[in-house]
Amino acid sequence: SAQQDAVGVTQTRAIDLSAALTAARAAQTTFANATSAKLRLSTAVIIADSNVKAFIAAARDALKSTQGAARNAEWISAGFLGGSLAVPATTSGRQNRLSTLADHFTKNGAHEITPLEITAVHALGLFAALSAARAALTTHLQHLGVLRRTRDAAVGALRILQRRLISELLLLL
Repeated sequence: SAQQDAVGVTQTRAIDLSAALTAARAAQTTFANATSAKLRLSTAVIIADSNVKAFIAAARDALKSTQGAARNAEWISAGFLGGSLAVPATTSGRQNRLSTLADHFTKNGAHEITPLEITAVHALGLFAALSAARAALTTHLQHLGVLRRTRDAAVGALRILQRRLISELLLLL
């Protein structure tokens, strides 16, 4: 530009700075939008997992009439392994329990309580919903990493140009 030429700036042009600033802003906007979507996907996982916890607890309580109130060999066939009737503490543990409960209800249809939706079909639906929510979040987090690196690279390129301009101006002063 004329002002750059007037003061003798020749290495770092305004057009280059403007393009780098536009790229950095666009990358930041894209990253910020994706970050807000992460909250929605995380909430979906929490809701799906909460539904799984409630189902496992309800199925356990319903099965007490056929399996007995205390843990015994009958509970193992229903998927309650490891000496406890508690709802598993981890998401993967809950998914495993859900899968074994679905198998149990498939093999023992008389244990299903359709009005309470304690059925193999419902267990499989909850399993699918939680799996899909977790997969969507995982995929999004990977994408978010790419967007973060893209944003950081754009900001880095802008900073290089800014430093170059400052150095050039210091030489001219």
